[in-house]
Amino acid sequence: MLRLTLGAGLMVIILAMACAGGSGPKAKPWLGLSSTRGLILYSEPLTGDIVAMDIDSGRQLRRPPASEDFTIAVDCTPDGHLAVRAGVDYADEVSRLLVTGEGAPDGPVKVQGIVQGVTWSPDGRRIALSSYDSRTATSGLWLADVATGQVSSLPAGPGPAGPLSWSPDGKQLLFTATQGNDTLVYALEIGQAEPVQLFARSGAFESDWSPDGKTLVFSAADANSQFQLFEVNADGSGEKQLTASDTSKASPRWSEDGSTIAFAATILVPQVSRVAVRRHNLAVWLVNADGTGERSLTDVALDAWPLAWCRPGPWLEGWTEK
Repeated sequence: MLRLTLGAGLMVIILAMACAGGSGPKAKPWLGLSSTRGLILYSEPLTGDIVAMDIDSGRQLRRPPASEDFTIAVDCTPDGHLAVRAGVDYADEVSRLLVTGEGAPDGPVKVQGIVQGVTWSPDGRRIALSSYDSRTATSGLWLADVATGQVSSLPAGPGPAGPLSWSPDGKQLLFTATQGNDTLVYALEIGQAEPVQLFARSGAFESDWSPDGKTLVFSAADANSQFQLFEVNADGSGEKQLTASDTSKASPRWSEDGSTIAFAATILVPQVSRVAVRRHNLAVWLVNADGTGERSLTDVALDAWPLAWCRPGPWLEGWTEK
């Protein structure tokens, strides 16, 4: 495996946590928020904000954009202490990883190419990320050790790698890879030379592990060419369609307790050959883990996109309540 340092190829940018000021104790914005299901994080492209919502109480904490970057991915450590945000400057094709929270390392930070996704290891020590650099037409998977600053390349499969998800046991990475005009779901066991296609279905993308590691959820077209949510056992067997509504679905994300799946959805317009409107037609939706109770969480006018579920904790320092 190729070894890099933060100062050489991949320079990972890291934000230090803001220090508490004043003579009295500083209010902690995450106190009183639910920690069972977790907070759903989503981006609002129209405002540039990242929103962390407690869907049980409706409380929202917001973080305005820290720079001119467009936030493309966020993930948090399982204990809620650290978060990583991947921001992209499309003009320069440079991505920036910003780590915030209790004990975050210091140092400014960037990655050449456009990050497609980030995921934190279950032990909170490493960050896996996928990226694509159109200038060199190369994509890859990378593993960053937060404490040492060492970054290593990982086998990325047959084509450009999309968003990825770390298995709850810390042994595998799940990601989508493009092969020709098709998208396939692959699993890479850490330490192995090559990823393997996890199940036979073509056109499957953006899969996510259930918290217990037994089930995967992914997006794919159904018999009517409508993108729905499907689930499959972790070994690739037992595929089952979860949803069958008239929204086109992508980016499913499992809640911390496994009870709820968040996803991005567009409302289709029949008179336009069932092609989703690209602007002001995107929202965050929720559905129960068994496929029942599908409902929208945000207004389509916001064009919001789900990023992750996270436990409330010190990474929310500096966020403000709406």
